[in-house]
Amino acid sequence: MIDSSLIALSSTIEAIEDKSVSFHFRGEDKSGLNRTLKVKVNEISRHGKLFGYDNNKNGEFLLANNVFLPGSIVYPYHDGILVNFMSNKDFFNEPYSSERRSLDCSIYFSIIAPLAAPAAAETNDTTFVESLPGRMVIKVVNTNDAPNLNVPFTENVVETFSSLSWDRNECTKGRVTSKCKSKFVVDNMKVNDVDGNLDFVRVDISSSHGILSLNEVHLNKTDFTSCSNRSQIQ
Repeated sequence: MIDSSLIALSSTIEAIEDKSVSFHFRGEDKSGLNRTLKVKVNEISRHGKLFGYDNNKNGEFLLANNVFLPGSIVYPYHDGILVNFMSNKDFFNEPYSSERRSLDCSIYFSIIAPLAAPAAAETNDTTFVESLPGRMVIKVVNTNDAPNLNVPFTENVVETFSSLSWDRNECTKGRVTSKCKSKFVVDNMKVNDVDGNLDFVRVDISSSHGILSLNEVHLNKTDFTSCSNRSQIQ
């Protein structure tokens, strides 16, 4: 049953992607009865996990929808009930430069008070009343996830290029075979980036002796201008 004198205090907090943030559920009783209040979590955002605290359960535990939190909010309601939110890993798949934030990462909760005896608020039955739902909005700030370059270790022997060793049929542009002794292919070089497909990743490759070339089949996926200028992010 809804009691309009109970207020679930909505609020907005900020969280960094892949890092936890603690906050309090807060509420008030405007009836003048100064009732002891409980908190019921109605719905948790699908974009993260919510953890409660209980000294009798050795600290932190995972919360689900439609559960009562341990602890109480007592008059004059200065304190709330502490919880901890962790956004899903790699919450964003966006470039850092956009600085986009999530506005749909919300948790809905209600404030519960006893209808009769104070002990009624300790049980999940019909002897309590509740507030209209409050909403905790969590703005998750995007972070730039570092890319990972994977180059398998190999040792290769090549001959010094000369017209005497040049086999026109086997060393033509775009072809590298075992008969072409002055070339070899670096296979399985991979760049992994969880923020991929939305921003460019620059890869610098150099050779102390020789010439490097890119397989023609990959040229349509390569941009030699967008990342040509270096910049440093503090």
